[in-house]
Amino acid sequence: MDIVLTWHPGDSNSVKNASSLADFVLKFDFHGKTAHASGDPWNGRSALDGVELMNAGIERMREHMRQDSRVHYVISAGGGAPNVVPDYAQNFFDVRAADIAELKRMRSWVLDIAKGAALMTQTRVEEIFVGCAANVIPNRAIAKELHAVMEEIGAPQWTEAELKFAAEMQSQFAPEAVKSGIDSLEAAGAILPQTSIHATIMPYSDTIEGGKGSTDVGDVTWVVPTAQFSTACRAIGVPGHSWAVTSCSGMSIGHKGMLYAAKVLGLAGYRYLTDPALREEAYAEWKHQLKGREYEVLIPEQIKVPPLPFA
Repeated sequence: MDIVLTWHPGDSNSVKNASSLADFVLKFDFHGKTAHASGDPWNGRSALDGVELMNAGIERMREHMRQDSRVHYVISAGGGAPNVVPDYAQNFFDVRAADIAELKRMRSWVLDIAKGAALMTQTRVEEIFVGCAANVIPNRAIAKELHAVMEEIGAPQWTEAELKFAAEMQSQFAPEAVKSGIDSLEAAGAILPQTSIHATIMPYSDTIEGGKGSTDVGDVTWVVPTAQFSTACRAIGVPGHSWAVTSCSGMSIGHKGMLYAAKVLGLAGYRYLTDPALREEAYAEWKHQLKGREYEVLIPEQIKVPPLPFA
């Protein structure tokens, strides 16, 4: 019986029984007809118009999405010069939902919006599949064991230099945003000897929560019992995916959090290798959470996929 243990850097030392959002990552290439934007615009068809109308349609879609769904995008290509009607433009999308069935409905709607935008602008649109991820199937049995190992090893302690660095990172952002991060940890039961870096271990809870992120770990959780934990690798309250996270990860804060994670993975992995009862408990919990559902590959049929090694 296989077990998967995984880790993700974060702003706290914690194990969460949380799911995630299933996700499609998509690009939409619009193809139009170039022309001089002032001299003969009637001879052109703007691919950028198609992109912008698609985005306007997505904004109207938002009102009717479920509250746990998400759509976000950037215009990754929009033309080269304002005096030229662009014959190529591109939208880059993340489409997310709490479960696979809702995600597929959302993708279908997004596709309809893209096609409508192309019709309105007399352009042509092509969907480009970039990637996908299923939602996470939590496993409380493994999570509980990971938490016990974290407690046994003990959280990293921070030097004055590290605390000062983290406080400097916090000072670069709005105080209310940083306070929100601190308040969120305290509301979840965190003990904060200092408020710049988490230095204790979050209390464990069996409650399964919804998640807002997406991860390819989700696909793994559908085919093998899996749980994930996080360790403090950045200052509390700085925005995720920001330069401040990179800065903390590139100095001793991130390195120390990573080494702590390695110790937890090593000890927990040893216990699962040597204790069949732990593996059996993890499998029983996995079956319970699946509720008879089976893994569905979200990669579109036209894209060739090699045979799954676990099929």
